[in-house]
Amino acid sequence: SPETGFGYITGGSAVSGHDGLHEVDSFIEKPSATLAESLISEGRTFWASGISMMRADVLIEEFARFAPDTLAAVRAALAAATSTPTGVVLDETAFAEAENEPTERLIFERSERVSVVPTDVDWNDVGAWTAVHSIGRKSEAGNVETGEVVCIETSNSLIRAGSKLVTVIGLEDVIIVDTADALLVTNHANAQKVKEAVSRLKADGRVEVVQHAEMAAAEVAASVEAEARKAAPASNGSESAVHEHVLHAGEEMTMTADAPGGTMLAVADGRARFNGSIPETHRETGAHLTLNAGEQVCVSNPSAAPLRLVAVNLPRPEAADEADRHTERTRAIA
Repeated sequence: SPETGFGYITGGSAVSGHDGLHEVDSFIEKPSATLAESLISEGRTFWASGISMMRADVLIEEFARFAPDTLAAVRAALAAATSTPTGVVLDETAFAEAENEPTERLIFERSERVSVVPTDVDWNDVGAWTAVHSIGRKSEAGNVETGEVVCIETSNSLIRAGSKLVTVIGLEDVIIVDTADALLVTNHANAQKVKEAVSRLKADGRVEVVQHAEMAAAEVAASVEAEARKAAPASNGSESAVHEHVLHAGEEMTMTADAPGGTMLAVADGRARFNGSIPETHRETGAHLTLNAGEQVCVSNPSAAPLRLVAVNLPRPEAADEADRHTERTRAIA
């Protein structure tokens, strides 16, 4: 179908001896709607999916021809790479000298050693919110809803709620994405312009471009969990001062703060709903709260992803005070 957000590739003459393979006549990047319609109806032009196969030595030879500076930068980055427990980390300074362009543009669109074969597979370039809507599970009104969403007289829309309820009334073809640090409101016709918004954020020096609130919160959660486990032996030598619980979608459990200093609950991963002796609240990864001694709370998982919760019994009042300081720091980050 015509799609202005995709790149296209036009097949030329058949490659002798290779059934279905064609030489490449041209690459066309994100055409207008009119041009996209004519390309599809013409029959020789296809979505350029970026699904590519090549021998490594051939690709290196083409980089040496068309992008030698980038090849040199990558080789230098690999030569100066360091090994870590999670894998090889390329040298940042050297790698920054490589061109910030996809291989398709640097090599494939310039090389004479490229051919194309059309294929009929279920494929979608999930590079825009319209694509996310197209592959999502839709309601009777054609809406794809994630999180706590209420739709009234709303159709053919994508709504992703974050930590709060999102209500949409009387709209169609809209895209609403709510996260911890930003809210996006657009429609299907303008979804591709998200990149323009990102460019504006970069130009304005916005911190949201380089760091998400969830990342900061996750770092706090990891710190809280590590410190809690370090302090756990102080609880009269008990090995059960720290408990980890995993709740799957829809599951719930009741927790009581039995320790003298209360209990700190940290959301290590996922999303939690708390209610009981405290007002109902939702907490994301990295957030936590402290229950006073004797308080009881019901914890449930309202999302599809597993919820990993760490409960820390606090043996001393000063330990609870420290947990409160962590909570204030989390709120400040949020």
